[in-house]
Amino acid sequence: MYTSITNRGVSIKNKMIENYYILNQIVQGIDTGIVIIYEKKLLHINNEMRRITRRTYKSMEFDLMSIVCPPFRHSVLKAYVSVLKEYSDKKEIYFDIILPDGSLKSVKCRITRIKIFDKNGIFATVHEEFSEIKRDFIEPLTIKLWRKYRADYEHILNSFYDFVIFIDNDYKIKNISKKVEKILGYTRQEFLGEKINSVCNVEPMEDFLEVLSGFQRTDYTGKNRVVKNFQLTLTTKDNIPVKFAVSAFTIKVLNYIKGYSLVFTSIKNLDKSKLSADEIAANIAHEFRSPLNAIIGFSNIVSNENLSIYERNMYLKYIKQSCNSLLSVVNDFSDFNKLNHNKIIIHRDDFNINSLFEQLGAYCLMYKKDYNKNDIQIISSLQYPDEEVIINTDEQRVFQIMINLLNNAFKYTEKGFIKYQYIIDNNFLVLKVSDSGIGIPKENLTKIFNRLTQLDVNNYNNGSGLGLAISKNLVELMGGVISVNSEIGIGTEFLIKLPIGSSEEKKTTDKEKEDLEFDFSDKKIIVAEDAQINFILIDKILEKTGVNILWAKNGKECVDLFMENRDVALILMDVQMPVMDGFEAIKRILQIEPNLPIIAQTAFSYPEERRRILSIGCVDFVSKPIDRALLIQKMDKAFNLNKQEI
Repeated sequence: MYTSITNRGVSIKNKMIENYYILNQIVQGIDTGIVIIYEKKLLHINNEMRRITRRTYKSMEFDLMSIVCPPFRHSVLKAYVSVLKEYSDKKEIYFDIILPDGSLKSVKCRITRIKIFDKNGIFATVHEEFSEIKRDFIEPLTIKLWRKYRADYEHILNSFYDFVIFIDNDYKIKNISKKVEKILGYTRQEFLGEKINSVCNVEPMEDFLEVLSGFQRTDYTGKNRVVKNFQLTLTTKDNIPVKFAVSAFTIKVLNYIKGYSLVFTSIKNLDKSKLSADEIAANIAHEFRSPLNAIIGFSNIVSNENLSIYERNMYLKYIKQSCNSLLSVVNDFSDFNKLNHNKIIIHRDDFNINSLFEQLGAYCLMYKKDYNKNDIQIISSLQYPDEEVIINTDEQRVFQIMINLLNNAFKYTEKGFIKYQYIIDNNFLVLKVSDSGIGIPKENLTKIFNRLTQLDVNNYNNGSGLGLAISKNLVELMGGVISVNSEIGIGTEFLIKLPIGSSEEKKTTDKEKEDLEFDFSDKKIIVAEDAQINFILIDKILEKTGVNILWAKNGKECVDLFMENRDVALILMDVQMPVMDGFEAIKRILQIEPNLPIIAQTAFSYPEERRRILSIGCVDFVSKPIDRALLIQKMDKAFNLNKQEI
């Protein structure tokens, strides 16, 4: 100890020499590893610490962090800084250290702040024992966690991507798909423990490093991060360049293992799975025809005055079903387009998973009637049915994924059951949708998530064919995985695992939107809408509010109508209109009356479109098709806005 002290300088030695013998007897007699750090340098370790690490003071003097297993270095450094900077009084952490022979040992470390000559230092105790059980006889923590979550990783490694790589914070490969041997010609052993660019050439290396460094810059936030479809070129063992589309994801197991997965799909294979714009347009046009034919046909029949009430209601039901089918195709195509252009953003928030499953139940009953599947038993399994279970992820996307899977199940199941359930496992939400339907051939299991892929089964070729592809992309955007198991004639099960947060706060539920009533009889508004049928719909939607509505058929007419009626309380503005579009009309009106609330109507839901709408002065927007309750609520809010809120 005397040597380690004197190495830090004469001033420290002079101040500590008189108490050296007493201090040495105390520290060396403790059956616990002791580490003292002063001004970011190792000041002292005791004999027990030497025994635990099997290293000398000299070997650790200038690089103490090198003995910490790489997946834990970030959390250890974070705990050290937290105590040193007085963010915390002390920290207790568990991590693995690397022994000189390359094996791992798990330790428990308590970090405490101490004063050394009026400056903060660190005093750390290191133990090999957890709850009086020697860790020497237990698997190291890294290996134990890896085995616990191996099933999840193995699914990714053996999925239908070309190959997947798991890397740690030092960018070294921890695991890699065996498929890489066929694609690049290298064995798995040649990659393990190495950086990818030390095995094969990577171009452009700058882009690759920029993506990974971007992950590390945002790791401290604790949020999952995804970078989709950037391109890299890797060379095979025969020096042949192969282009890949690469997606990168953060990997976080509990609070310990942390790294990244890189999913490689060759551009050649990617091109094969994509259809041309003409093929996509032809597919969508085909899917439009059936519901449009039913809507037009039954609308003509309903106009017949000789129909009975029963017949009229039945045909109206068919029209409604066809409208829902048409809307489903439009929504699928919209999401497909947004996914292609990376326009979808995941919005995480707290919500009640049991409440979401209640909504799914209502949709299942609707599907049961729509598909005329009265013999199917619908089973819902909730892990905590009598509680308000609050989780944190994107509620809208979870709902969309489940609706796609349930709709798919109803299409391909004639009798038996359809079951949907959730389980919360640690910080993961596990969703399952299973059925007793026709099943999927094994050769098609790797194709069903491709865009516009449908099973070749008579009477089932309906829908856009985009639902499963969209669901898979959404799951991956949320940092999860999706898998499918199926057997012909037995049924199919989809399994989704999503990382989630949790919240102890319980949300208060408002009154149902449909029950809300508003009185706007003292208000006058302008509805700018070029399509008469859309204006009639809005007029009917707002009928019970008593609001006085003026109709403008284009942007110019809206400006003129506003000049003649300066007492209007609000304008509902369609942004796509002839003569003068809504954006120009909004600018001109707000130049005259900056405080007038304007709500934009838009058929688009891209973030850019929404930002543009709000940036020019609109107080809000509604998307088409318009939700009655949402529109009325937004109007009520707009009527009560003051200058500061706007």
